[in-house]
Amino acid sequence: MEESQPTDETGETNETQTSPFGNMLRTGFFRSLAITVCLLLPLLLSSCVLFTDEATRLAYDLEAGARTLRGLNQESLEVTHKARSFPDGVKGPYQIELQESLKHPAEGGSLLVGDLESHNFGNWGYNWSTTYHLNFVRVPKHLIIRKAKAKPTILLLQKAGDSIDVVSIR
Repeated sequence: MEESQPTDETGETNETQTSPFGNMLRTGFFRSLAITVCLLLPLLLSSCVLFTDEATRLAYDLEAGARTLRGLNQESLEVTHKARSFPDGVKGPYQIELQESLKHPAEGGSLLVGDLESHNFGNWGYNWSTTYHLNFVRVPKHLIIRKAKAKPTILLLQKAGDSIDVVSIR
């Protein structure tokens, strides 16, 4: 005995009804999902904080501080950085190192962050690095500090002619 195919009002076979996803397509489940993904994907991709490491987040703080200082009628500004464990951040005591940047790119200039209790810190002396901050600040001398878990770091930015320098860290 031959199995009959469902048909629509014109007598044509309606393939959607034979598909296990037919009901979901008719109810708009996939359409709603597609719209949601299309709306959220650019937001997620533009929200770099969701996908950044600790060094990059510190560089973003320095960028924001430099932009703020440029707009102020003052010579210096303190930037407070609060290290986070998620995503891809420090979980315990940590170290921040800013290499002198006046000779960059020939040498130095990196911003290095290390989780002091991690295996990679023991091997390399840092876990995350970037030079993104050099688009906004200079580092005239080598700066390094170690901090206890969850303790913020304060960096002093200072105007130097047309440049903004990171002059101290505490």
